[in-house]
Amino acid sequence: MGFYLVKTKDWVSVATISTLSTTPGYPFVTLKSLSDGPENNGTGVPYLYMTDLDLSGKDLLKNNKVTIMSSLAETDYCRSKTWDPQDPRCGKVIISGKYVKIPKSSPEYDFGKNALFEKHPSMRYWPSEHGFYVAKIDIEQVVVLDHFGGAAFVPADKYFHPDAMQYLNPFFFYEVSLITLDDAHD
Repeated sequence: MGFYLVKTKDWVSVATISTLSTTPGYPFVTLKSLSDGPENNGTGVPYLYMTDLDLSGKDLLKNNKVTIMSSLAETDYCRSKTWDPQDPRCGKVIISGKYVKIPKSSPEYDFGKNALFEKHPSMRYWPSEHGFYVAKIDIEQVVVLDHFGGAAFVPADKYFHPDAMQYLNPFFFYEVSLITLDDAHD
């Protein structure tokens, strides 16, 4: 579920430690668009297009520890089940790690930028004087919640190479496959 959510969702909530003068040291959340690679080559690595002018960008200059969250609540799936976004069955992935600016000279920079621009074409036209750059999350912890009974703490190597039946709610994939099959017959 974690890899699936990063691969298929357009945005994440990004939590940092605030450097705002009114709330120093408090958790602070913003919304950021993301991509994990081209549509046909998702890597699971969350890439972000950032600027140090942004509130969370300023926070991350001081402390690069970050947590992101994505949820099926972004889609119509949970609503179609009449599940509240907080319902554990409305799948969520919470990823913590280090925020890393990717050097422009790195092939990974071009990979991340191309992936972001493919998924979010309007980013190409954002003001260059704002100093946007490609960053990623160097994943340290993955938490998946997609059923009642508690969250699954997924080791990073399992996140990147998931065994769906070990960490995920199998009913979700069963229902998605039925929806896909039904859609194919329309």
